[in-house]
Amino acid sequence: FVKGEIDGAWVAEPWATILETELNGQRLFFEEELWPNQEFASVLLIANVNFIEKNPILFSNYLDSHHQTVDWINQNPVETRDVFNTFLKSHLGQPLSDDVVDIALSNLVITADPIPESIHSFAEKADSLGYLGRNGYDLSGIFYYFDTNSIEGDNTT
Repeated sequence: FVKGEIDGAWVAEPWATILETELNGQRLFFEEELWPNQEFASVLLIANVNFIEKNPILFSNYLDSHHQTVDWINQNPVETRDVFNTFLKSHLGQPLSDDVVDIALSNLVITADPIPESIHSFAEKADSLGYLGRNGYDLSGIFYYFDTNSIEGDNTT
């Protein structure tokens, strides 16, 4: 993009905001505009079913922590930006500007909802383009519904 050798990019945040704000890119659309209810999953929490079933209390606690983290992120945008930038600095060598991170985060909805319809839609599109092999795909069982209320001695929901 900087060299002028790329005409366009379809990238996630914060890279989309960087291209727009720092490299004079023009945002053509927001991906959420392409989805029902303007929602789609881009990151999913995954786990091995055997592990879940052998360690229900541990997994329940992990889910509880995940939900608390999502809530904290949504309630603490400035602190979230600072944590994100600390992570970037330690892994990439430098943070982003506060403005870039603030804009990027404002373009995201952080949720614990896996938005299953979007995963099925992604799979249908990927399959129609030949990315899921010759035999198609089977998403049955991809989502594991975990009832934390059924765990003895556990107070999480």
